[in-house]
Amino acid sequence: ITLVGFSLGAAVIFHALQELYKTGKFHAVQSVVLMGAPALMHWTAPDGEAEADVSQWTKARAVVSDRFVNCYSKNDWVLGVFMRKMDW
Repeated sequence: ITLVGFSLGAAVIFHALQELYKTGKFHAVQSVVLMGAPALMHWTAPDGEAEADVSQWTKARAVVSDRFVNCYSKNDWVLGVFMRKMDW
């Protein structure tokens, strides 16, 4: 199984991977490509740069057996604002 998601679809895939981890379905997905999902950034470092929640990434990665690619732009403020309003 290869999952490819753009924008909101990428966020849905990321959260689905979290659920697979909770049920112990390790290496259930072969490859994942996430594009344009800045909602995966959870806190801001003192220098203002967004930092990912490493534990959530580790869990998502445990479910994927091969490639896990995350493509995003720090400048995509529209999607970032939208996702904060969604309160994922």
